[in-house]
Amino acid sequence: MNRLRTRPRRAYVMPDEWTDARQLALELTGLAPPLNVDVMSMGLVLEPGERALRQVPVEVRHADRARWTGESRGVGLLIGRRLLINLDTGQSVSFWWGSLVGFRPCVEDGYAVFDYGDGIARLMSSRSMASIAVVGIAALYGNAGLVEHPALATLRGAT
Repeated sequence: MNRLRTRPRRAYVMPDEWTDARQLALELTGLAPPLNVDVMSMGLVLEPGERALRQVPVEVRHADRARWTGESRGVGLLIGRRLLINLDTGQSVSFWWGSLVGFRPCVEDGYAVFDYGDGIARLMSSRSMASIAVVGIAALYGNAGLVEHPALATLRGAT
């Protein structure tokens, strides 16, 4: 008689960034109270009606023919309508969700490609890519995107 051999399941520990992204999704849907983010400490001013959701570290590059160049580092503010980045150079740059023609996040590998249709793709890397993806998908597709978008499947399946 053959016995089935089963391997013990590996314990899966969800990274803290993913836990925070799941919490952020609950906040966006109104199922959890929002966290307060101190924008003034960054020296940034938001537009009327905007509320910062999270502060995240980011690296931004742009496409130059067949490679990524121009690495810039900074701290980003996740906002419902945009990702506002305060670069190390002192510049502030806004990546508006509503202007995107393509948004391809890869939560597992910590990057996303932003395409604004101008022929220059932007590559954003962050250990907090899960939170960036949650806000971007919610802005582009609404709450249904949080449940259905394939880029967030790992977050939905993680327990």
